[in-house]
Amino acid sequence: MNSYDGKKFTTYPTQTHNPTMEWNKTSGDLWFNAGEKDGLNRFDGKKMNYLLFPKPNNTNLENSFGLTDLSKDKNGTLWIATYAALFSYDGKKTTIFDHEKLKLKANENLHIRSVLADSKGRIWIGNNGIGVLLMEHDKTIHFSEIHGLIQKHSSKNGNRSPAGTMEHVFAVEEDSEGNIWFGDRDTGAWKYDGKNVIHYTINNKLSTPMIWSIYKDKRNNLLFGMALEKSHNRRVGTPLSVPLSPKGASAEAVGRFIRVDTVPLGEINSTTRSPMRVCRRSMPNSTCSTDRSFSMRNCRVNTPSPSGIEAFKPNA
Repeated sequence: MNSYDGKKFTTYPTQTHNPTMEWNKTSGDLWFNAGEKDGLNRFDGKKMNYLLFPKPNNTNLENSFGLTDLSKDKNGTLWIATYAALFSYDGKKTTIFDHEKLKLKANENLHIRSVLADSKGRIWIGNNGIGVLLMEHDKTIHFSEIHGLIQKHSSKNGNRSPAGTMEHVFAVEEDSEGNIWFGDRDTGAWKYDGKNVIHYTINNKLSTPMIWSIYKDKRNNLLFGMALEKSHNRRVGTPLSVPLSPKGASAEAVGRFIRVDTVPLGEINSTTRSPMRVCRRSMPNSTCSTDRSFSMRNCRVNTPSPSGIEAFKPNA
């Protein structure tokens, strides 16, 4: 891990060669992925501490306990998503929520890609195969299933899903109005307003509708990071950030998505080797603003289409 204080970079090496099960003997509120290893890194202000998960026997050899997502609830409990199980850490003990504890059926395999602890205390679990699970009041609800978003003969695994389904959820986020947003690998964006699940399709000119990440910034904008796909082989790049519609956007504007075709290498960080695509909700005829991740100062909106899709390209 590297940090930059405005003058110099400091490197903090990971300590995966020296793991510990004693979570309570470490401190710090910065947590980092440890790759496919069965734990995560915690930074205490001086060094990284590699903490092992108290994992059960893993009967699914295709799943690891590699970390995929993190979320902290309103009580300070950290929720840790791994492929094979969900963990919670309240500062004193670590609890596991696996296939058995979530009371899943035999053909419902966990392959967790995202987790969100929302403002109401609910825990949303995004799966690659069985869609969204919702933990509320000590009960687990098959959210995708009860909303008719699992196909009738679904294989409930990583196979591609048809339109109108929400089976492969790689991102979950809550907006400033309490709506829950989902990013699906095969079918784009979905919003749950507390009563209905609304689908937002992605422009078919994009090579894939896959939403890799959703991020809420300090101004309550939602940012959608899109994956790339080339031919039949999925190629996923680091999602970039473009501000979404401002708070109070009109109903007409809320459904709009914007496509960023190509970001010149000089305008993104040097470790990125390929152009990225980014979608955002936007007010009509808006201009690009600068985000801390990369510069889009010289952008303008290209002809909005009737479907609400707009394309950005750098000004000459």
